[in-house]
Amino acid sequence: SHLLSRRIRPPARTPYICPAGLANLQQLDLSNNGFTGEPPNLPPTLQELVLANNQLTGTLPAGLFQTFGLNTPLQLDLSHNRLSGPLPALTYTPPPFKTLNIGWNLLEGSIPDSWSTLLLNNTNIDARMLRLSGTLPPTFTNAPSYMQAGIQLDNNTCLCGPLPNWYFTAGGSSITFGSTGLGSNCSTCSYPAVTLPVHPDWAGLQSLQAAIVTGPSAVTYGLNATWATIMNGTPCHAVDPNCQLCPLGQPPALCGTLMVNTTGPSTYYCNAQGVACKEGRVSVVNVSWSGLVLSQLPSGLSQLMKLQELGFEGITLNNSPNISVWYSLPGLTTLRLSGNTPTVFDTLPAPSAIYPSVFSQLQTLAISNASYSVGGLPESWGLLTNLSNITLRNVAFLGLGPFGLPASWGNMTNLTSLKLDSLRGLSGSMPASWVTGFTNLTTFKLRNVTGINVTSANMTDFLNQTSRLPATGRPGMQGVAFSGLNLTGTLPPVFFQHRGDVGQQLDEPSGLPYYVPECLAQPAVWRHP
Repeated sequence: SHLLSRRIRPPARTPYICPAGLANLQQLDLSNNGFTGEPPNLPPTLQELVLANNQLTGTLPAGLFQTFGLNTPLQLDLSHNRLSGPLPALTYTPPPFKTLNIGWNLLEGSIPDSWSTLLLNNTNIDARMLRLSGTLPPTFTNAPSYMQAGIQLDNNTCLCGPLPNWYFTAGGSSITFGSTGLGSNCSTCSYPAVTLPVHPDWAGLQSLQAAIVTGPSAVTYGLNATWATIMNGTPCHAVDPNCQLCPLGQPPALCGTLMVNTTGPSTYYCNAQGVACKEGRVSVVNVSWSGLVLSQLPSGLSQLMKLQELGFEGITLNNSPNISVWYSLPGLTTLRLSGNTPTVFDTLPAPSAIYPSVFSQLQTLAISNASYSVGGLPESWGLLTNLSNITLRNVAFLGLGPFGLPASWGNMTNLTSLKLDSLRGLSGSMPASWVTGFTNLTTFKLRNVTGINVTSANMTDFLNQTSRLPATGRPGMQGVAFSGLNLTGTLPPVFFQHRGDVGQQLDEPSGLPYYVPECLAQPAVWRHP
């Protein structure tokens, strides 16, 4: 029946107070926590709720007082938050309060006449340091002298007009109104504009939105509707700091709504399309294959300091991108840049003496349909110890070579999938470290890299590694492809010794003799010119 949870860390969403789970709850104190979002749903048994000194936003719900279902004098403290907007009209008779504190918020406008009963039937109401204006409600002002009230309206500088009739006859009632215009005629009055705190990730998202030149109407409408209209709010969800990606093309009104999960707790879509969040910060931006045309790759993306995944596939860029933006995303784990136009970049981003930590957390890297004017495959990628998946397809290296396969990559112990398909501008042999390394590799594809020389001995040694073909006979590899290469020698029998759960492919292996072993009955794909 009592729950005291002061100073929970880290700051989190406001809890959803479930009546079924706390059926007998009477007192709840969650003050001084930094909770965000709107005031929660309340069980009808609750008699005391303290949410003071948090970061609650939004308006005061019209039905908030109605949820208190008992006649016992109640206490509600929402003071020192960021609640804004007008006081809601009450279409019901609110219960009696022992204490009601809504002070030190951004609530504004006139006091509705429907609040008269609430103001007069309660022992202590604190509405100080709001932005209330106009005259007091007539029913409240004209109440008989026997009505009991203890009301604090101080520092609402735009309140004005006559004081209540009963104020002059005392009768046990009290009202304080320091630094207001009450008791004098009303005149023009306004409050200074309030600038609400801006979410730290809005600037990064806004820079991406500003870079959009054109795109499908449904996509641009959704991004404009969900990115541009809530700049004083959060791109995440005020209730769910770990909200899920709101897909592009989703009706904007559905972003920020509940997404029911039948296998676990219900979650929410984030407020902004193409965005997912973790702990209230943007962790994913995915606008892949949206048809967007951007003026450039916005440098403002570097302000998304908690970004973990960036999906930028199939995006048209009107100018060659400044890839230095990647150097300021320390937490990036997934980067997808496939199918971008134009295709000419300066160089593949990689750790260097100037940027030693770039991609330090990267786990998945997928790039296709691109050309690089400087350098080849970076040796320093071998330092990316978290990298588990590399996919490069239809990539050309246009600079002065020679550029080969980086020997350091063979030492990447966490790499499980390496797919190199249709790479141009490379030459040389398969490094020895590739033959004996890649200890945890399960998928390997080297296809149409015509400048690379691979011998049958390379293939034999590669496939004979114990990590790939254990003594038990169960292969560690799930997919192997040598295709479109300068293959020389005799086809190694070990290539056909894998079991049926392994996909293998030799496609147009130039340089090999036209010889098909009997063991081709084993599952494999063999195509010879």
